Amino acid sequence: MTVKNRVSVSLGDKEYQELNALAQEHNVSMAWLGRQGITRLLEQHKQREFQFPLTFPEQTKDVDS
Repeated sequence: MTVKNRVSVSLGDKEYQELNALAQEHNVSMAWLGRQGITRLLEQHKQREFQFPLTFPEQTKDVDS
């Protein structure tokens, strides 16, 4: 039996709404979209396609940090 681990993320209202709309449009769950994003990030890291820390345009500061 495969052990599954749970990850929790906090999203702003706009991010949540956009992710929810994308999930509904493609008839998939938001969890599935999250797993796809994480899998892609890990694969890119293995291929050394980016270096940490990641910087994004319009990066917002996490209020929990």
